[in-house]
Amino acid sequence: MALNILSQFVQPGLRDLVGFSFRKALRMQEAQLKKLLYKAKHTVYGREHGFEDMLISTNVYQAFASRIAPGDYSNMYPYWQRAYAGIS
Repeated sequence: MALNILSQFVQPGLRDLVGFSFRKALRMQEAQLKKLLYKAKHTVYGREHGFEDMLISTNVYQAFASRIAPGDYSNMYPYWQRAYAGIS
């Protein structure tokens, strides 16, 4: 019985803490995405994929997710080769 009473007080608080942490993590991730987009908006990749437009979007994550397809290193290889050759 004592365990049931205790769990009634702990679980709601724990749910609030987890919810707070989740919201904070989302805000931190969005802030980091904005920093990365801002830093790369003038690169060839950033211009080709509209990073500057994403930054003024009301939902930066959704704008990013809708324009940037998941990929691997092979997708980025041509951009790295251009950078290595000194082509901006």
